Amino acid sequence: CRISEASSNLRLLLATSDSSAASDLRSDASGSGGAHGDREQRGGPLDIRFREPAPGEPLQASVAATLRSAPRSGSFLGALARNGSGGSGDEKRERLELEVDVGADGTLRASGESRFHFLRCGTKYKLTLEMHPVYVGPEHELGEWLAKDPQDFVWAWQPNFSLMRSLWLNACFTLPNEESPIAQCPNPLKRYCLDLTTTDHWLRGKKVKRHKNDFILTVNKDYPGTFMRCRKLHEDEDRGCWITKDLVEALDSCRREDNELKVYSIELWEKSTGNLAAAIMSFSVGDIFHDYTTACMLRDERSPGAILSKVTGHLLRECGYTLWYWGFKNPYMAEYDERYGGISLDNQAFWPRWRVAREKVGTCDLASRIPPGGLDLATL
Repeated sequence: CRISEASSNLRLLLATSDSSAASDLRSDASGSGGAHGDREQRGGPLDIRFREPAPGEPLQASVAATLRSAPRSGSFLGALARNGSGGSGDEKRERLELEVDVGADGTLRASGESRFHFLRCGTKYKLTLEMHPVYVGPEHELGEWLAKDPQDFVWAWQPNFSLMRSLWLNACFTLPNEESPIAQCPNPLKRYCLDLTTTDHWLRGKKVKRHKNDFILTVNKDYPGTFMRCRKLHEDEDRGCWITKDLVEALDSCRREDNELKVYSIELWEKSTGNLAAAIMSFSVGDIFHDYTTACMLRDERSPGAILSKVTGHLLRECGYTLWYWGFKNPYMAEYDERYGGISLDNQAFWPRWRVAREKVGTCDLASRIPPGGLDLATL
């Protein structure tokens, strides 16, 4: 973008999901007859910083937007800059990757710089914050009404232990962020599950038969340590770091003290080296088993992660579990559709089963199936 006038008139419109919070700021920067240098406009919810150009030079600017109230409708996912050229129909759209910070007081700050352009004289711009609409907090009594949520996530503000446990007991996991007080909570419209009552093929796979003798399985040998090993692997693979210290401690507390929510780390160990080969982090409610992350630390032609999944399915059937809830369906899960009872349940089908499972406290316990020294898979 090049401007031909020494005086530029900058106009930015910041809009949120609450129209009453929209702010309009005009900044007049006169460069006529003056030295060119850094300029800034502060005030209201916006800080605009730009270097005043000489006539004919490109204009570069960055905008810091601050909302002075806690977000009422979700977590910030991105921003869309919309450039309309004076109603002429020549409209351009550009997706911006902006850095976002949320302070402890709820203040959200977003700033970014467009590679194409960010500000252009005589043009209106609109930043739209994309939010998850449903907020849950300690003031709410969670229950089956969550099944009516029209989106795949709800969100919570700095959830404490009690709220996190309530979310877990109501089929919503928590994805906290150490750099933000907002925790996203998956509440899928479609939940991928394995119906454990329909198949007994778990130990019939070629790799399970060929390589199971190489491994030993334990449950909760070192729950916090295994969970942190999963975190390290996720970080190494750039898969995010929602596994926080507070989350690990909260789930470990349930593992040690909770009878309604049974928490497990399922560990697969290579016999020859004693190294951790794979892990499944999970909990169960009644006869429904739910894993919230998996990790494969040892990757070779034996596919230890797949062996662990198949052996776990076999053990869950033996313990009386009827449903294994995996969360959102990913492409690799398609192999489980036919032979292993894979089904996608909407909330109208899933929630009645979850409700019944909550009434079956103590009926199933994976840990009771595993000997104290671990289960040698050669015995299966």
